Amino acid sequence: MRSARVGGVKNVFWIAAVAVVAWFLFGERLGDFTAPAPAAAVRQGPGLRQHDFLPLFERDKSLATLARPGQYTVIEVYLDSCAICRRLESGFQSFLQQRRDVVIQRVHFPESGVNLSFTGTQPGQMEREAQALQARIEAYKICGTPHVEIYAPDSELIAGDACGAKDGLQFLRHWIAVETGLPARML
Repeated sequence: MRSARVGGVKNVFWIAAVAVVAWFLFGERLGDFTAPAPAAAVRQGPGLRQHDFLPLFERDKSLATLARPGQYTVIEVYLDSCAICRRLESGFQSFLQQRRDVVIQRVHFPESGVNLSFTGTQPGQMEREAQALQARIEAYKICGTPHVEIYAPDSELIAGDACGAKDGLQFLRHWIAVETGLPARML
């Protein structure tokens, strides 16, 4: 009786192991994901541009200002040390070859974070400056990297990450997978 139970446990283990390997080999189902229809405008150049976060922040420019009218714009905020960012980047070139109507704007976030200084000397002025800076930081809604926002040719947000939700990242992974055949889980 005991050997029958041990054999049954071994069978369950092997079935589970085969299922995990099959999922890994044959990919994640993309469900009913449909890639956005191609835009009329085709970009000139490679379609990948680099930006630094601090100049945007210092000029109080939102990430949405990087959206290119007439083309799909993917904005990715990344860190050099972010492994997920590097995996995602591995699919960019083949994706951009397939979709000439897409521009990817990569925004480098400083590894040391954002250092802030205050100039206030009057009572309460430093607190007001700190509150204003905090409000500017919170407006970006960046709670980790990668942070992805995707804009349509009309500059409307299609999908975007927010604190606690990585909808933009998931949308981009699926979109790259559909266009290139790369497995979404590898991005």
